[in-house]
Amino acid sequence: MAEIVRIAEPTADTVDRAKLAADSGIDAAAHRVGGTPTDGEVGSMATIAAIRYAVFVVEQGVDVAIEWDDHETTAEHILLVDAGRAIGTARGRRVGDTLKCERIAVRASAREAGWGARLMDACETIARERGL
Repeated sequence: MAEIVRIAEPTADTVDRAKLAADSGIDAAAHRVGGTPTDGEVGSMATIAAIRYAVFVVEQGVDVAIEWDDHETTAEHILLVDAGRAIGTARGRRVGDTLKCERIAVRASAREAGWGARLMDACETIARERGL
């Protein structure tokens, strides 16, 4: 059974530590490995950062300098975990009277299985909870 982990408005320090672990790989970022600063478990900002790094920076060639922005600490981050394995992530943030869903990414090995739709469902749930 898949689990949705929600991290609302992480601190700047948490985001900075997550970015440091992002290039260590998705599964490695989910655990403490050789002193790498992470949140220490699969449901962490480090895992979210690693998925985004793998999809956007490595696969799509997005400059790492623009992958992270000023909205990281004001957004709610979503992580989809299935059987203890991080699958994908999205970020939702309020823009006026709507919730903007962005940074939606599913790890390559889990694509074509409907996980992106599950992430969008989670974003819609957050929007309804906030009356957006």
